[in-house]
Amino acid sequence: MSCLCNDATELYGPEAETYARDHLHSQETRGDAFEEILACPDTGATWRLDFPDRTEREPGQARLVRTH
Repeated sequence: MSCLCNDATELYGPEAETYARDHLHSQETRGDAFEEILACPDTGATWRLDFPDRTEREPGQARLVRTH
């Protein structure tokens, strides 16, 4: 997968999950908040993967936000 870190600041849904899985490397997992901090191996950009609309019954849509 090609690096989008210089062009994208937010990705949502399946696109966010695919980019996180196929390109980024996990740095930290925050299970209580359903968040994962990831980093780009090419640019060093950091990202946060979370599920802001998550409830006990629904997993919510993935959101990937570049943080640095």
